Amino acid sequence: MKTLLIKFVVLLAMVMVSASLYSLSDGGFNATGAPGEGDCTGCHTGGTINSDPNGSMIIEIDSSNGFYMPGKTYSGRVKLTYPGKNRFGFVLTTRIANSPLHIGTFSTSDTFKVFNQLTHISHRRRGIDNPNENIFTFSWTAPDTFTQDISFYTSGVIADGDDTNTGDKVYTASKTLKRLGGGTALPFIKIPNNIALAFPIPIKDLVNIDGITWTENISAELIKSNGEQVNIFNHNDIKPAQNGIQIFLKYNYAPGIYYLIIKDKFQPFQIKVVIN
Repeated sequence: MKTLLIKFVVLLAMVMVSASLYSLSDGGFNATGAPGEGDCTGCHTGGTINSDPNGSMIIEIDSSNGFYMPGKTYSGRVKLTYPGKNRFGFVLTTRIANSPLHIGTFSTSDTFKVFNQLTHISHRRRGIDNPNENIFTFSWTAPDTFTQDISFYTSGVIADGDDTNTGDKVYTASKTLKRLGGGTALPFIKIPNNIALAFPIPIKDLVNIDGITWTENISAELIKSNGEQVNIFNHNDIKPAQNGIQIFLKYNYAPGIYYLIIKDKFQPFQIKVVIN
C-alpha cells in the first residue's frame, strides 16, 4: 500500500510539473486558426474565443492600403492587450488564398521574444511576461512571384499566470494583403538594366523603355515604392519607339521612386523609375 501511495504521489508530481512546463514553454505551431489548423484552445481553456471584451489581439503589417509587392520585406507586429494581465503568447502563419500552403519568408531581429519556425512564428517562453500588453515583432518577405491574395492568421493566449493551461483567454486575428493588379497570376521577372532601360532620369510626362517590344497585348501598372497602385495603362497609352516603347503617364505624380510593371501576352517586366 505504501509503495502504491509513493507511485501515485510521484505520478501526480510529474503531471503537475508537465502541465507547468507546458504552459511555460516556447509557442507551438499548427494552432493559428488558419484553414486546416486548430487554435490555442487545443491546449488552453478558459472560455470562448474572443469572448472577453477586456482583451484584444491584432496583426499589424506595414503595407500601404493592404497591398504587397513581390520580393519586398514588410515589418509586422502581433499585439495582445489585457489590462491587469501579465502573460501573453501567440503563434502566426501565412496562407495563400484558398490554399493550406504557407507563403513568404519569416525573419525576426527580436530572437529574445520571437521563435522563427520557418512556416510559423511564435513566442519564446522568456518573452511572454509583460504588464497589460505584449508586442511581438517580425519581418515577412513576399515571394518573388505574382500570386494570389495572402492572409496572415494568428491565435494567442492571455494567461492568468497560475502556470497551468487552464483559466486562460484565447484570441484569434487575421489580416489579408492583396496582390498588386488584377487578372490571372503571372510570373514576376526582374529585368537587368542592360536588357531593359528606362529613361530619362528623372522622368516627367513620359518614359522611354528600351529593350521591350510593343504588342497589342501590352499593358502596364505604375506602383509606388510602398506597393500602392497608382495607375494602369493600356496599349493606347503605350506607343512603339525606335528601340522599345514609350509610356505616356497622363497625370502629374508626386516626385519619388516608382515601379512600372509591364505586361504582354507572355511575361511581365519590372522597371524602376524616378519621377520628378
